Amino acid sequence: MAPGLIYVETGNVLWVMTRRGDLDESAFVEASGLLAEAPLLVRTPMQSLLPSAARLARELDHPVYDCAYLALAINSQYPVVTADLKF
Repeated sequence: MAPGLIYVETGNVLWVMTRRGDLDESAFVEASGLLAEAPLLVRTPMQSLLPSAARLARELDHPVYDCAYLALAINSQYPVVTADLKF
């Protein structure tokens, strides 16, 4: 389960990896396609997460887009899984 933002954020990571030379063009295209087909549950519109995400961002002094994941987890009563140790 993730907010729809996950597609844009992970797509951006693939783009950065391609710019750095970690992925070639064909790997970028393939990974983007796999990302688009990933079995993610994306049902919550971003605008419904924004009030909670904005409040959390203020409280935690952390970017709103990261807090959208936390807001979704809180609203859905699921744990947050992240590699961002600071978050």
